[in-house]
Amino acid sequence: MYTYAEEVMKLSSVMTLADKIQKGYKTVIKASAGTGKTYRLSLEYIANMICGISYENIVVMTFTKKATAEIKDRIFEFLEDIVFEKNDYKSLESNLSDIFGINKENIDKEVLKKLYIEMIKNKEDVRIYTIDGFTSQIFKNTIAPYLGIYGFETLDIDKPDFYNEILISIFKNEDYMKKFEFVFDELKENRKIETYLDFLKEIIDNRTKFILAKDYKIPEKIVVNISFIDELESIFTAVEQFSEIKNKELKNCFNKDDFEIYNKYKEIEEKKLDPIEEKREKINLLIENTKCLLKEKIWNGTTISKKTELGELLLESFDKFKENFCKYIFNEKLLPLQNNIIELKGIIFKLCDEKKKSEKALTHNDVTNYTYEFIYNEELSFVKEGKVTDKFFDLIGGRIDTIMIDEFQDTSVLQWKILILMMNATKNIICVGDEKQSIYSWRGGEKQLFEKLENLIDADVEELDRSYRSYKEIMENVNSVFTGIKEDWNYSEVKYRTDEEYQKGYFGYHIKEHPTVKDEDSDPTEKAIENIVEMLKSGEIKNVGNTCIIARTGKQLNEIAERLNEENISYTINSNASLLEHKAVDSVYKLIKYFSTNNFIYLLEFLRSDLMNYSNAQMKQYIDIVAESKYLKSDSFNDIEKNVVELILKLENDSKNLNNINAKEDFARNLISSFCLLDKYSSKSDIKNIFKFFNILKSHSNIQEFVQYIEEKRDDLTQLSSDDSLAVNLMTIHKSKGLEYETVLFYYNSTSKKPNDTSKFKMYVDYDKKYEHVVNFFITLRKYAGILEYTDYAAVDEQNAIKQEHEEMNALYVGLTRAKKNMAVFLDVKSYKGGEVKDILALKLRGLYSSVFDYKSGEIAENVKDDNKVKVEDYDIDILDYIDNTKFSKLDTNSFNKKLKLADEFKRKVGLAIHYYFEHIKNNIEIEKMQAESALFLKYGNLLGVERVENILVRIEKFINDNKEIYNPKYKVYTEFEIINENAEKRIIDRVNIDEDTKEITIYDYKTGEDPGNKEKYIKQLEEYKKIIEEKTNGEYKIMTKILEI
Repeated sequence: MYTYAEEVMKLSSVMTLADKIQKGYKTVIKASAGTGKTYRLSLEYIANMICGISYENIVVMTFTKKATAEIKDRIFEFLEDIVFEKNDYKSLESNLSDIFGINKENIDKEVLKKLYIEMIKNKEDVRIYTIDGFTSQIFKNTIAPYLGIYGFETLDIDKPDFYNEILISIFKNEDYMKKFEFVFDELKENRKIETYLDFLKEIIDNRTKFILAKDYKIPEKIVVNISFIDELESIFTAVEQFSEIKNKELKNCFNKDDFEIYNKYKEIEEKKLDPIEEKREKINLLIENTKCLLKEKIWNGTTISKKTELGELLLESFDKFKENFCKYIFNEKLLPLQNNIIELKGIIFKLCDEKKKSEKALTHNDVTNYTYEFIYNEELSFVKEGKVTDKFFDLIGGRIDTIMIDEFQDTSVLQWKILILMMNATKNIICVGDEKQSIYSWRGGEKQLFEKLENLIDADVEELDRSYRSYKEIMENVNSVFTGIKEDWNYSEVKYRTDEEYQKGYFGYHIKEHPTVKDEDSDPTEKAIENIVEMLKSGEIKNVGNTCIIARTGKQLNEIAERLNEENISYTINSNASLLEHKAVDSVYKLIKYFSTNNFIYLLEFLRSDLMNYSNAQMKQYIDIVAESKYLKSDSFNDIEKNVVELILKLENDSKNLNNINAKEDFARNLISSFCLLDKYSSKSDIKNIFKFFNILKSHSNIQEFVQYIEEKRDDLTQLSSDDSLAVNLMTIHKSKGLEYETVLFYYNSTSKKPNDTSKFKMYVDYDKKYEHVVNFFITLRKYAGILEYTDYAAVDEQNAIKQEHEEMNALYVGLTRAKKNMAVFLDVKSYKGGEVKDILALKLRGLYSSVFDYKSGEIAENVKDDNKVKVEDYDIDILDYIDNTKFSKLDTNSFNKKLKLADEFKRKVGLAIHYYFEHIKNNIEIEKMQAESALFLKYGNLLGVERVENILVRIEKFINDNKEIYNPKYKVYTEFEIINENAEKRIIDRVNIDEDTKEITIYDYKTGEDPGNKEKYIKQLEEYKKIIEEKTNGEYKIMTKILEI
């Protein structure tokens, strides 16, 4: 049998894990993609438990909720398999022996079973967190009470109006306003309020860096003179002499902008000023034109070639000028500017703190920042001699004997500085990561922390170097691509499984070159996206539900989604694309905005939209008529357009009377049918997003309120996917990290222009080798970044550029390691003069395979199920009644009755809603009913519609009135009561009433189906509940059961 343990570093036969735990051990595990890190961490957890470490004293941290859930599930799954000897328990026991020296004879399964059941009963004591969640717990239990913050809300980002209110607070305070005045001067080229809000937001977003650099001493002015004036004048003189000798017009010897500077410079000289005043004016002129003066040259390079002796001398002189000029500006301009920024940030942070504390709304970054800032506070006594104290451990749930950190390569410096305090007070440390998968530097991730970690904590290093994910064909190609792809990017070959099944697989690529210099007669090159579409259309990929298209950016993903829509190929998109970016929704929303605001622009946008696709000639007719009459009227149009206008006017009239659910549904039906929306947009993804949009509309009392809501929530309203087993998955590289698919179609487009960096600031931060102190810090406005190229900060900038190159390489690695069986790569790349290609991935692929543009190796391997049926969707039933069954024939390859299935699904949701209401009801007091009703509308209002929820409430009220005794205040009540059966399986009881006077317990089970009391399975279920409760109460209570039909 092929075992995991064959591929990991074996522990010494002399020293078992139990021996190591006695002394304390530290391990850094470097795990390439697919090499089983979750398996290993789960096994480490169980091994620690077997060796006597209480689960209450083991902390596991990772970076996403999904990863947290996965590792928790895996630990419980492995424990269950071992203690009940289920599934692959022998392999688990073998690996525990091989890796940790724990023989099966040393595993006390009865003790482990008791611990397992205890863990299930006390899941809140199982300390597995996201790193943000763990930091939040630290803050909540230790720092927040000190700051007087209780019951705070945790946000992903600050609320939209937060920055406005901070800016207003600055403007209202005279002293603060004086400190802000330099911002007006520096950003005078764009005096829009948004400019100042962006400035403010960037200061706040970079608070972490300011905190880390708090003790950094700002450098003194560097020694500099104003010799750069003489250097520039010598260049001017040389160009003048060249002009005279060569008989060329002087202005043609300079670049246009630079000749203007030259003229202004000479005008100053002609004023015959005092020498000091003259130099001052010249310096001011040069500073005003800094951007021009930092170019490669100021003279005309065609007229004076750099290959000539004069050209070389001018370049040498100009470099010397720029160096001295930049040092001068650094002294006189940038250092004072940094001081102003730092002084202002103190005011901004003070206002932020006051507002956040008063509103009790903190972001995850706030929580981390405050935790770090106050954890060292001497009054709190949380840190002593570089590690946390027992007092700290007591407040966060007890000491930590073993700490495990997953995805360590994504740890930020600030998180590290908090974690190391706990690691220094913990005996056993296991950190897992892969520097090749570090793709979150924009979020603060510092991959060099992981690269240096074994030295930072004096740990042993272990490498997991065999992939358990990918087939041979993929792994051999991934190894070939990344071995030596970049000189300073390290890659070690990863092995693959040797069992027969894993010797299969498919790898291929398609490269499309797009010339930067285009022949006027040539057609534009078709994008590689077309190869993806063709591969799906041709049926080459059959198991599309386990296929993922991965792209670098959300924009590229949306482009692919549009083509799939056009070809009626179902897809599931996993991105943050706004609902309003969906083409169908975008079109109808523009029309609704026209109804709401009566702004003719929105009507024109609707007519131009993808749905209507009006020509310029058709648009002109509308513009001319409305310009003349000031409003839309059908009799002004020709017969064809008259029908369209009448439809618009009727819908506009309907939009004014949406005072009940029927009117809203009629309006939605009519809008859908009037413009044949579902003829053009008929994929499952289209329909889900269209109905999500109209369901939101139905939850509002009028069009204006709906539009206001949409505008406020536009960034939070994301597109839905089809969630279809016959739909291909779409996601960005960042979203795909940690996931795997049978088949991956990887799209990479290096022809796209990189988005302009709109940030206002340029920050330079560098740390010592142990990340204890900041050794270099500087902040300035981005427009002055060129100045710092001639200072010591240039080295920091160069390091950051290298980091960005590495992160781009890491993104490629992540994208190319998600596939289990089949990998196809699709590249759009630029080709330059002579057909030169610079894209690193395209170069490597063509270098490996004889410079061909298309390559295939192996055969596609898939698991295709016979009963691959489409799942029922959460559609709104009333709107669905309008749609022809023919529309749905596109969504389903089977002939089952869709309406029946949808009706069943609807009944199920009504049942869930009723159960959800009763979770909040114990004794039927008014406050409980109010809370239950509010919760019900919040969770099910949009899904079922307001009117249906109101009908459910009527039904519930009748039931409660008919069964008042059940809700008598004399009972001690538990709702959603969790119990564990003898097989350690969880069961949930809807309601338990305890009468302490009569020593009676009644178990109630709510059912919403027909005659549930006669269904044998429900009766059997209640008998199981009864038996468990009888055992728990040792026969002290009489136990009764009853099914409640609602």
